[in-house]
Parts: sequence; C-alpha cells; structure tokens
Amino acid sequence: MWWMWMASAGMAADFYLEGPHLADRSEAVRMMRQVGTDGRARVVKRFLEEGGWAYLVRVEGYAEQRAALQAAERLTVLVGSGFDVLRSDGQGVTYVSHVDPRDQQTVAVPEAVLDEEPRSQTEAAQWLSRAAAAHGVGPDTLTAWMSGPTLLRLRRTLPDDLVVEQTFAAREGGVLVEVVPVRGQATASRLFVRGDEAWLAVDGGSWQRTDRQRAGAVVADFSPVAVVPFLFTLGRAPQAPDLQTLRVVGRSDVGGVPTVLLERDAGGGLTSLSIEVGEGDGLVRRVTLGESDVEHVFADFAEHDGVTLPSVVETQRGHRRSTVRLLEARRGDDVFDDASELGPR
Repeated sequence: MWWMWMASAGMAADFYLEGPHLADRSEAVRMMRQVGTDGRARVVKRFLEEGGWAYLVRVEGYAEQRAALQAAERLTVLVGSGFDVLRSDGQGVTYVSHVDPRDQQTVAVPEAVLDEEPRSQTEAAQWLSRAAAAHGVGPDTLTAWMSGPTLLRLRRTLPDDLVVEQTFAAREGGVLVEVVPVRGQATASRLFVRGDEAWLAVDGGSWQRTDRQRAGAVVADFSPVAVVPFLFTLGRAPQAPDLQTLRVVGRSDVGGVPTVLLERDAGGGLTSLSIEVGEGDGLVRRVTLGESDVEHVFADFAEHDGVTLPSVVETQRGHRRSTVRLLEARRGDDVFDDASELGPR
C-alpha cells in the first residue's frame, strides 16, 4: 500500500527477484546459469507451507525498484518463467510485483549471456584446497583416523522414529562397532574386526565368530568417512581424478550462510556432484550426489583433535531423512587407557 511505501521511504532498501519453485536443485542451477551476470544470482532452498522443499533462483543487487522491474522483464524472457520482485528494508520484506513471461515481448538476449562459460576448474581446485585447510584435513588424515587410536560416538535419528547411539573405536589393528538402541525397534550389538577375523555379540551376549566379509561392510558403514561424508577425503582432492572436473558455477546459501557452488556433471562413469563451500570460512556446508538423490547438509562445526567437523549432519536420500549428531570425536594415544579392550582377547 502507498502508506507503507511512504512510511519506509526514508530507510535504505534493496530489491531482489525470486524465480519459480523448482523440485530439483539441478533445475535451479541451470536457471542460475541462464541468469548469468544480471545481478547476483544464487540458489535458495525453501521449506513449503504445504510440506516438502523447493529450490528457487534469487537475484539480488538492485538499489531501485525500476531497475529490479526491468531486470525481471529481461530475465523472464530469457528463462521463460515468471519472477517476483520483492523489497527488503532490513526490517521486513514487501512484495512488489510479479512479472510474467506472457506479458513480455520477445527481446534480443545478449549473446554474451547465452554463451557465458562456467568459471574455471582452477578456481574450483582453489576452493577445495581452502576447504581442506579450513577443516584441517590432509592426504593422510583419513588413514590416521581409520587406523586409530580413534573414538567416534554419535546419535543417529532414522525414519520411523528410530534412534540409536553408535560407537566406532579403532586401536592396534582392531575395530569395534557398537549399537545401543535409544528409541524404536533395534537390537543392541557389538561387532569387532581384527585382521581376517570378526566377532559379533548381540543383546549383551558373549562374543561369537561371524562372517569377516559381511563384518567389514558394516565397519565401513560406521567409519569416519561414512559418519561425516566427504570431509575426511578433502585432503586427497588434488590427486582425486573424480574431483578434477569440478567447476565454480555460481553462488548459493545453506541455512543463511553464503556459499560458493562447485559442480560436476554426470558422465564418464561418474554421477553428478555439487559441493557448497562457505564463502567466508571455507567450511563445506552441503554435498549433493546424483541430482539431489543424496544430500548431506553440515552444521554446528567444532574442532576435534585438529580436525573441524560438523556436530550435525542431515542426510536426505530420496524421501528418507536421517540426522547424525556427533557426541565425541577423539584421536591419539590418550583416547583409551592401557587396560581398555575393544573386543575378545
């Protein structure tokens, strides 16, 4: 209303555009690329009132309403979808207008925008190196945490209201994986692997030999690289062929934190991959595999024996969501006392 506009006319305001809600993040990234250098475009993930999540492109950086409306008209023709124009004055957001492609005449799109190439793979490699430094991981970090002495304790919330506490402990060539039910239908168990042998104890029972190959698969699912996906392998990024084709494709945000978006297209036997690195601190905030089929979101970072890890990992696999809360992460000779026994003697 006009009186709202007059009341806030003396306050500094910014205008921005928002595109349509899209089901897949890959669609939003493609639209962001089409927008090119018109304003500052980024992908935003939004929770819908009717339930579920959607992705959209937000374009910021307009000081005047006229400039925002003109940009919306250009971009509407460019991408073939409508854009909302909104105004933010630092205290709230006001809806200004919706620009629909059916109301616009066809205009010539600058060739430079259509042909704009994503930024170089060299820049992506620099962001990966910065992320590795921010997390404190190097080429040998994963090996050190896997071999131990290492102790990881976490609480995992799974679908169907199932909550368990899990422990991964490694010492002197042996690895213990323990599961303790907290809520829901689950069985307490301990699994110990050393060399070519494996033992299993269920519901507080005694150790019994079990299949080594199957036990190894379970240990891998509970290991540091599985508890905190991707982050422990960052130190190997310069030598990892599957990360060499990542490119910087734009900007986004995760939970309100501005991020740089690195992306690899599917092909050559590799699935698509996107990594979002905090623009300010270099910490990895989100990793998405296979066109949003698997998404890991990292939050609440803390340092654990020189490595900066998220205290919370939210994982979405299709329509199933799980949450990991890291309770303890320690590595070094003082993790266990001399009398500690991880498994059977």
